[in-house]
Order: sequence, then structure tokens, then C-alpha cells
Amino acid sequence: MYQQNIPDFYMGQTFIENSHHLHPQINSDYNINPRHNMFSRGYDKSTGQILVENRFVPDNKVSYSQTEIQAIQPIHYHTVQPDQQIYSEGNEHSKMSQNINFDNNTFAITSFGLKLLKGMSRDPGNILASPYSIAMLLALIQQGAFGETQNEITKVLQLMPESSAELFRDLTNAVKKRKSHNIWKIASNVVLADTFSVDSRFKSIAIHNFESDVTNINFNNPLEASQMINNWVAAKTNNKILNLLAPDALQLDTLAVLVNAIYFKGIWETKFRTELTKPKTFNLSNGSKKVVPFMHARRMFRTDIDSDIHSQVLLIPFEKAQYSMMIILPFEGINALDVLSSLTEQKLYAYQKFTAKEVQLEIPRFTVKSERNIFDLLNFLGIWRIFSNEANLTGIGTYQGITPRISTAVHNAVLSIDEQGGSAAAATAFSVVALSNDDSAITFHVNRPFLIVLWDNQLNVPLFMGKIEDPTL
Repeated sequence: MYQQNIPDFYMGQTFIENSHHLHPQINSDYNINPRHNMFSRGYDKSTGQILVENRFVPDNKVSYSQTEIQAIQPIHYHTVQPDQQIYSEGNEHSKMSQNINFDNNTFAITSFGLKLLKGMSRDPGNILASPYSIAMLLALIQQGAFGETQNEITKVLQLMPESSAELFRDLTNAVKKRKSHNIWKIASNVVLADTFSVDSRFKSIAIHNFESDVTNINFNNPLEASQMINNWVAAKTNNKILNLLAPDALQLDTLAVLVNAIYFKGIWETKFRTELTKPKTFNLSNGSKKVVPFMHARRMFRTDIDSDIHSQVLLIPFEKAQYSMMIILPFEGINALDVLSSLTEQKLYAYQKFTAKEVQLEIPRFTVKSERNIFDLLNFLGIWRIFSNEANLTGIGTYQGITPRISTAVHNAVLSIDEQGGSAAAATAFSVVALSNDDSAITFHVNRPFLIVLWDNQLNVPLFMGKIEDPTL
């Protein structure tokens, strides 16, 4: 009887708000009224372009707008040279339709995820993030922001406040209705100082649209307060993230802490056999090698080649095809960062249309952790006012005429793909295909740095995105 191979993904993050005095120009005429700020993004099938419009209608009711045109790069999928032995030439089933219909809202999350991952790629080593989770928390902050503070978030998310609130309400409700062994839990908590007066509208949106807890806490003992928040995160992530906040993360003037935690535990549609896991060599970018356990399987996977980015792409499905893990494997000699720089939202959607082929797969068993302050990353993306004295977050609440600002933004994520857990009954509920000596199948050996995307097939959004440089770290 075989053990289950269950990938686990965990993420926790927090935004900490400290007090500062109101900016003297907060109500000046040139500040943007968020209720008159219109942002739209559409896909023009006839021209193959994405149209992005920012329209601002200040108090004088004069409309100013600017439309940007973002050209979609064509995606070419074709067979490789015979010596690459990927699949037979002329297989029309490997072609994909480029006439893909994008839902503007979920497309915006995908676009944000790519920008996030590319921004994080400046850091060496493994990178991992949940664009869904970060976008959700930013959208929550967006509900309590005004003027340019809100506009920065709107531009980065490419979602108006009303749209983002409705989107995450609908996505959360859709996930709650699912019935399977796959587990995906996401939780938010607006932790407020006892003395902080929360805005009633913000509290209502937080509860009803984001299903967020709203908790009052005494920050006079920062160490105790941080431990209480860490305990909440640990409970929401099945004890995989234990210390989201460092002991010195909170201060006596902290007014609010916005926390988000996500936990995913998926069961493969077809399990890997644990007795086939063998140590093999993984080649690092710096030329060194490490021996790691590799899982093996031979069966049908959706896969193909994207010649534009010089990579093989393969999708491993989870139970009931609710989710899939996308592996983007650069060709030998191609750097994963170069692949990432050329990756587009359209390509990620197009990969979902791959047809299934017989594949001999080898993939390392690994656990990757990412702990970082995303202050610089959000600044890089264009969100900085929430961290400054110019922050206008009065929609969240105030304390004696003082409005909060964000002082810390922490994001932790854990990705684990291993061969532990699962009951015997669940393990035997799926068929297992053994390896054979027949070499007619496509070979997909993940023995070098690669990109991963945990994709929600039903919601059409990325839950986690990452770059694995070293599976042993």
C-alpha cells in the first residue's frame, strides 16, 4: 500500500500600521477622489492588444484619461528538433488556440502575480510568494484608503475598490462550496488597538467581503501581542508558519495589524510511488551539483514546449482537477531568470490548454521556505504612500485625529512536495502507473532550476508562484 504524495503550501503575511498625523493636503483639490477614479482593462480580440484606461474625475467633474496599449506577444508552439526527443513532429494536438477569453478580474490577479515574481527575482536563491494572498490583503487596505494612497494600490492591482471587494467575496464563497480532499484555507484578521476607532464601513467590508476577523488587542505589551498574532497565524496554517512576526515587529504606537494566512494541502490526482523515489543529481545555476530524492512517474500529463522562452512546460493535476502545479523547465543552458523575464499572463493562460501526452517525469522532493519583508518589493511595484507620512488610510479608522500608516509588511510562504501523510484508504483510491523501459514517452526531468505556479483551475488564478534554484534549501 502506497503513501500519498501531498504537496503543502503555506503562506502568512502581515501589514502593521502605526500612527502619524494627518497630511495637511489630504483634502486639497488635486488629490484624487477615489469614488471618481475609474480604471479599466480590456482585451481587444481583433487587434490582439490589452487596453488599459485610467480615468480620473476630480471634484470639478472634468475627466482626464489616458489609454495605454499593451501588445500581446504571440505565443508559438511547435515541435523541437528531433535530437531533443520531446514529442513527434506534426502533432496538431500540441497546438493551442490563441483566442483565449480573459476574465478581467482574475486576469488582474495573474498579472499582479507575474509582476510580484519578477520583482522578487532580484533576490538570489529560491523565491516563493502567494500573489492571491498579497493581492487580497492589498485589496482590503484599498477599501480604507483615499486619494493617491488608494490610487497606487488600484494601479498595481488593476482593480477598482468596488471590483476587488466583490471579486474576493465571490472567490472566497466559491472555494467554500468545494468538496474534495484538497484543502485550501485563507484567513484574514484586522487586529486593532483597544484605543483605535475602526471605521464602521471598513469593518463591514472586511467581514462580509473578505471574511476577515476583526480583533481588538492591547499593544502596550508588544511581545505578548505579537505572540497572540503568531498563534492565530499558526492555527490558520496548520502550524506550518509559527513566527510570522518577530518580537520587535510591534511598537507601542502600533494601531493596527492586518494579517493574512493561506494554507493549501493537495492530493495528486494520481499518486507517485514512494518506492520509486531515488537519489539523483540536481544541477544548480552556479555549476555545482546536489543529490536530492527524485520522485518518478510515467503517465499522461498536459505538456508542450514554448519555444519563445526556451522551456518545457508540464502540469501535474490535483484531485478532481481543481488545481494543478505548473512546472516551467528551461532548456539546458537557459537561465530560469531569463525565462521569467519573458513570461507573460497570456502564456500562463495558454498553458492550461495543453493536451495530454505520455510523459516520463522525474521531479525532486523538496520543501522551500520564503520569509521576507515586502516593503521594498511593494515600493518597486509602485506602492509607497501607505508606508509614508502621506498615507491616507482614514477609511480604516483614526485615533484622536491620527490616521494610521503601514510600518511593516511581512510575507512568509512555505511550499512542500513530499511523500508523507495520507491514509491507506485514500492512497488506494487512485490508480498507479509503473515505470517501464519503453523510451517512447516524453522525458521531463526537473534536474535544474525551474519555475512553479500552483494554479486554481476553476477560479483561473495563481495561488502560489515561485522559482526553485535549490530544492535542498
